[in-house]
Amino acid sequence: MIDNHRPPDLYLPLNTESWAPGAIDLTYGDLEIWSMSFYDEILLRNPDGLVNGQSMAKIISRCIPRIKNPWLIPENDYQHIIAGLTLASYGNKITVKVKCDKCKESNEYQLNLQNFLETQKHSTPKTFNIGDLQFVLGDAVYKDLVVYRNNNYRLLKSITHIQSNPEVAFDVELLQKEINQYRKNEIWLKSRRIKKIEVAGMGAFDQPDQIKSLIESFNKETMTQLDILALNRNKVNIQKFECGSCNHKNSTAVTLDPAEQFYRQLLNTNDDNIEKLFESMENEVKEIRKEVARLVWFMRGSVSYAECMQMSQSERNSLGDQIKDNIETMKKNKFQVNLI
Repeated sequence: MIDNHRPPDLYLPLNTESWAPGAIDLTYGDLEIWSMSFYDEILLRNPDGLVNGQSMAKIISRCIPRIKNPWLIPENDYQHIIAGLTLASYGNKITVKVKCDKCKESNEYQLNLQNFLETQKHSTPKTFNIGDLQFVLGDAVYKDLVVYRNNNYRLLKSITHIQSNPEVAFDVELLQKEINQYRKNEIWLKSRRIKKIEVAGMGAFDQPDQIKSLIESFNKETMTQLDILALNRNKVNIQKFECGSCNHKNSTAVTLDPAEQFYRQLLNTNDDNIEKLFESMENEVKEIRKEVARLVWFMRGSVSYAECMQMSQSERNSLGDQIKDNIETMKKNKFQVNLI
């Protein structure tokens, strides 16, 4: 975990009523969040860790030590926590890139994270009815999201390839099999998002396998209503941006989750360029390590390599500013020193 030599960078209000026992320390009130360090930035550049969920689980454990089991974070709280962690680490304004739906031009926008956190607060009813069915909503957890995302990767990659290369022939039978598996994955995730279904004359279904089997029997109309009512909470991530080229107003699902961002990047990267993507991430890690070594060298042993790896961005910036001031002072005083 982060060395608590500094106070938390953010206190995040959080409703923990849907959390599993032992997943979070409920001793205090608002959730303390420490900003990410050099070490965490390296975790964000580990392809395997981003895909299997380990990178984000480790970062959350380090930066939010009261969360004892990140894999059990409820789905909507996870998005809220990631927004808080981003705010604590990078400040209130971050840049997001959005491709216009109409003219396909890429645009950059400033996203206000305080406002984004406010829109994360959802008020979806916990209980609703569709005909003779009464649904009680629950929450999927972070581990479910990782499993669902990875199970869908092959199909979504195939679809992206077809859209990018419409002239290239593809295996229709294989694609159909992947689509069928995708539908099963969708039903599986729905069963994790529903706590209980009561059926008139049949009683309650409250076990995941029971709920999954029941959902599989729904007709198309019931499934459509279920998506609208139960999954409406996910619309809190929708942001509106106006294209600077054609003035078209785009509605875009913004995610601050680095693992989800990497997943989308993988989907939109040709197989021939995957290796280049990984090499780029490896080079970024090398640059981070060089920056740590540079700061340690200039501090002449007053800060160790391990201590520097745990510093927040603001601490690193302050240290860098101090080093620049020292260099300017030495230049003015004409000290003959080897700075490299």
